[in-house]
Amino acid sequence: MAQAVQKHRMTYADYLAFEETSQVKHEFVAGECYAMSGGTPLHGHLAARTIGILLRSLGRGPCRPYSSDTRVFLPVWNEGCYPDVSVVCGRPQHDPRDPQGVTNPVALFEVLSPTTSDWDRGEKFGRYQSLASLRDYVLVTVERNRVE
Repeated sequence: MAQAVQKHRMTYADYLAFEETSQVKHEFVAGECYAMSGGTPLHGHLAARTIGILLRSLGRGPCRPYSSDTRVFLPVWNEGCYPDVSVVCGRPQHDPRDPQGVTNPVALFEVLSPTTSDWDRGEKFGRYQSLASLRDYVLVTVERNRVE
């Protein structure tokens, strides 16, 4: 995970106001705002390829893939994050605390990098498990051409 933008804690409302004017996306974890660093070309390719595969396999059904531009709001944790790929079935649901954050993904995909692997496998996964709608969490490993 990247370094915190600020050392002082902020509220989720402060985070949303900051995020609205920022040129860079940030995740909000435990009261702190973390800049999302740019990924490698391979990271971007794997995320895009995942969306392509999902578009073909989901067809015109009720489930749709979303890119990392879609924020997922974790109501239990009062936190927001940007998974590499999300899948939502039916209409995206939102929480009044984050009208743009989706709260009902059925699947989340993370493309792992050496700097985020431990976080994505550990605490981030634990936080994602608080979503009642979540059925699948998929990790794509860049170095080993592996999907878990």
